[in-house]
Amino acid sequence: MDGRDDNARLPMLNPMAQSDPSPAPEMPAAQVPSFQEHDMSEFLRGVMTPTVPSFPAQAWMEIDSIGPRGLLDFTSEGVDFNDADFGFLDQLCSDPFSSEQQLQPKLPQIPESSCSKGPRKHVALGAEAFKRSTLGIWLPAHQDRADTELENLSALSAEAGSPDTRINLERRCLRETLNISARDEFLAMILRTCKPERVSFVVKTFPPPELLDDLIDCFFSNHRQQTDCYIHIPTFSPNQQQPELLGGVVAFGATMTYVRSLHKLGFAMQEAVRMMVRGRCEEENSRTRELWLLQAFLCELQIGMWSGIKRKMEIAESHTQTVHTMLRRAGRLRRLKRLSSEPVLQDTGNVLHRKWLEWVEQESIKRLVFHAFIYDAQVSMAMLTNPIISYSELAIPLPESRDLWMAEDAEKWKTLYLNRPRSQNRQLSLLDFLQQPTELPESYDVHFCSLIILYGIWGMIWQHVQLASTLKRSGQINAFTAFRHQELLQTLHNFRINIYGCQYPPCPETSLVLELLHMYLHIDIGEMQLFAGKEDIEDARRVLPSLQQWVDSPDSRHAVWHAGQALRAAKAFPPKQLCRFYAIAVYHAGLTLWVYGIISQSKGARDKASFPNTAAHAVPLDGPESPTTQRFITLGKGIPSIGFRYGADPTAGLVPFSDEEAVMNVVVETLKNNFPASLDTDEAPPLVQNLIQLLQDLGKAARGIGT
Repeated sequence: MDGRDDNARLPMLNPMAQSDPSPAPEMPAAQVPSFQEHDMSEFLRGVMTPTVPSFPAQAWMEIDSIGPRGLLDFTSEGVDFNDADFGFLDQLCSDPFSSEQQLQPKLPQIPESSCSKGPRKHVALGAEAFKRSTLGIWLPAHQDRADTELENLSALSAEAGSPDTRINLERRCLRETLNISARDEFLAMILRTCKPERVSFVVKTFPPPELLDDLIDCFFSNHRQQTDCYIHIPTFSPNQQQPELLGGVVAFGATMTYVRSLHKLGFAMQEAVRMMVRGRCEEENSRTRELWLLQAFLCELQIGMWSGIKRKMEIAESHTQTVHTMLRRAGRLRRLKRLSSEPVLQDTGNVLHRKWLEWVEQESIKRLVFHAFIYDAQVSMAMLTNPIISYSELAIPLPESRDLWMAEDAEKWKTLYLNRPRSQNRQLSLLDFLQQPTELPESYDVHFCSLIILYGIWGMIWQHVQLASTLKRSGQINAFTAFRHQELLQTLHNFRINIYGCQYPPCPETSLVLELLHMYLHIDIGEMQLFAGKEDIEDARRVLPSLQQWVDSPDSRHAVWHAGQALRAAKAFPPKQLCRFYAIAVYHAGLTLWVYGIISQSKGARDKASFPNTAAHAVPLDGPESPTTQRFITLGKGIPSIGFRYGADPTAGLVPFSDEEAVMNVVVETLKNNFPASLDTDEAPPLVQNLIQLLQDLGKAARGIGT
């Protein structure tokens, strides 16, 4: 990608042409389910057009009564991934009212030049889809309860232990394998959550120790690559763990596989762990201060939050406050217990081993706190909610070097500990770096610390965005908000200079979050989701004038530049790592490009007479910074484009933003390519699949608004 120049060809489409918005053969559009006549393109036409006709109620009654499950929602049966699971955007143009008066509220008048013309067969109501989505309101049905979810504990049935459910791992992370006694304790914990009539069936179909071992190793293989790793792998003994923590690890591992039945099993185990963790806290309140319980709590919260299942996501979001309160009330956000003594050269045997375990305990607590902080910020960014943990609360020292953390035994740890560079200053905290940005010393886990700092900056950005949005609605934007905006941009600029000046290059997560924070400073992601149909057509029209002004401003060009750079960072993720929050980050970047493309097209923002019919003016926004990109950002000159490359196909090129569907296909391929399938039955995590479908539907909707 980085090697493309300003004269790169646009293989997809003449960027000035409007007659044929479909992609050219070089980049076939991703396959999507066929749209019915009430697809999302009608919703967009309704938004862009100032008047809305009424239709008889019969049009609403003809819609499939099952309806879509929604944007990020997979119910317990939804992990079967049939056609109904992906119905979010298929029925957005339905007419639920027969009264013309109800369908014609007073709306802001939109200039005729910005309106798409053409007949509309149905009135689009995005609210019906978002009611079923995890970004909307969850309306629990009678069957939405824990025991229904627990029925999937027998999801494997006769498959348990078969070759189809075994996981091939290149290397084992743990030295110890799960024994039958630990497996039985784990099973006993699970059975305490089951109905009596289900017990015998769960016992018969419960996974054998070998499969549970595979799932544990699957979790730790992923956890080892995780920048914010918080469970100490060298000292983790599966046979010595509490069954709730073991259950959280096994459940997490199951959801990381490519096997559909294991996904269902993992989500069912998470439900059991969720119930048991709460019970253990109630049995003995002192357990809320124990490390294993907090680790198990965080495991099950993250499984639920990033499951793509609306029920699980709401429960996880509501319970997040609990674990953060436990950490805060225990004083772990502001102070840590001092080590009784540091290792010395003469230490050996049990003395050294005891010191190592004491250090591991302290570092595990520290890393768990920062992991909880990062998770909280990710939920805030994904759901547009207030962070629970404030950056100003975190006064504990930042995590120590990853080499120390990953040392396999006490002797290696002692050697690294004694040879590490010693800083003259006291141990540094997040607050220190926010107050005075500087390069991170080598004695710290640079990649982990970088993420902590960035998510701390998110807290500042969120406060600013909330204030600016409030003042904007009241027409009171003033010099203070503009000054604060520049301050935050400078903070991110200083961070970029320091992190790229370090000995270690930034990891893909750091690069992605950095670009995402820049992007959030130049957009209102809430307005963009309203425009896409989060609420209803009234809200979409209400935000349209604001988005039209945004498209005409330099802010929009800064935003799409950083969105393109976010996609560039996402493409650098290791295989199977572009999931959970980072998949939602890709969706946000794609949504930004989508809104910019649609509104700039509808407004005629690209003056055909300004550019000759050539690709010489293409500006690759997911490539390296250049005078061409700066010219586009500053002056709006050039044709904003994005690059693509499919798998092993050496063919690469640029797609202009005038082809919104092709642009969304590039975003889709970014997610798909991170989950290479070796078998036809291999599947990406449910949340990733759901986002892929949504992005495809958005692209198809954009193609349809001009027809």
